[in-house]
Amino acid sequence: MSRAPLVVVGDVLLDREVLGTVERLCPEAPVPVFDETEVLDRPGGAGLAAVFTSSAAATGPPRHTKPGRAPREVVLVGAVSADAAGDRIRELLARAGVRLVEVPLLGKTPEKIRLRAGGHLLMRLDRGSDPAEIGAAPAEAIEAIRAAGAILASDYGRGVCAHPQIRAVLTERAQRVPLVWDPHPRGGHPVPATRLVTPNRAEAAGFAQSNVGTTHSGEWPLTAALNPHQADGLPAHANGNGHAALNGAGRAAHAASNGHAAGNGRAASNGNGHGANNGHGPAGHSDASTADLARAAGMAVRLRRFWGASGVVVTLDDRGAVLSDGVNPPLLVPTPFSARGDSCGAGDRFASAALASLSEGSSILEAVTTAVTAATAYVAAGGALSLCPELHERTDDPASAVII
Repeated sequence: MSRAPLVVVGDVLLDREVLGTVERLCPEAPVPVFDETEVLDRPGGAGLAAVFTSSAAATGPPRHTKPGRAPREVVLVGAVSADAAGDRIRELLARAGVRLVEVPLLGKTPEKIRLRAGGHLLMRLDRGSDPAEIGAAPAEAIEAIRAAGAILASDYGRGVCAHPQIRAVLTERAQRVPLVWDPHPRGGHPVPATRLVTPNRAEAAGFAQSNVGTTHSGEWPLTAALNPHQADGLPAHANGNGHAALNGAGRAAHAASNGHAAGNGRAASNGNGHGANNGHGPAGHSDASTADLARAAGMAVRLRRFWGASGVVVTLDDRGAVLSDGVNPPLLVPTPFSARGDSCGAGDRFASAALASLSEGSSILEAVTTAVTAATAYVAAGGALSLCPELHERTDDPASAVII
């Protein structure tokens, strides 16, 4: 029996990685000479989120996926133009098993071209950067959203998620199925009743400052009274799986059960919930770390209230994410291990993993834990240049080598 598809709605672009070497300077000017060796194309923006969603849907969270259950269809509702970049996106999405339902884009399909040498990003060239007009949403796009079992809105601010017809149907479906909203600085607000909003630290700060004032307004319900398990003064684990609560002062709780200390994994915690300096850095570093967590937790709480969302999770790069779900005090979900590298696309990986988890019946906390692990593994594997093996396709011709 087929299940309702997972639908990604948002702004699509073409990402192109141009790899090469730099061994000399140009004689005309003191700039490097870049010798191209390989070109890698992939769908970007909501297109990459759809590819990740397809991969996540094929496996699913082990606790909720029954053996032998067929993966869900993944549908992308996005605006693509009738140009070479648009044709390339169509080809790559088809290879990844994503069904594209097009909304007319009255302008160029945007492209982001990155030049890399020796693992370093030298330059990014953008094409079609100016937002183009979005045409009327076809009936097929509206019906695809209405038929969704779960939805990811990937809002890069180019008009798809703000389209009146699309926003109306997203508002309608948010009352019935899980909706994950991945916001970006140029994007708008999530619709009411969104299940989970996933800004990073900078995005959350921008929304908090422009829409709901500062983070220090007294609207921060992190007192022990909200958590009956904190009667002894020790912030309790959420469910024993390594999540750490934050106490009323915004300080990190005791070390999580997976061996990572709450906060940044460096500061051990003593009996009163304060991070203790354990030799990895000066006390000032610990103070700055806990202050950063406090700000993130405050923004998550305020934005969840302002947006009317069930949960807001603020991602914190290699430290994990802080979640406000309206049930528990804000929780730190730490990364399972340290991962350093190119984080381009990590937000899409996070949001798509959360969507796939919620679609299988996971709680918000379970979905965020799954998403933190998926995004960490993605960065550790090399990020956009080392996508999942099942999505790799390379040809012998460097000019047509592809990652999808």
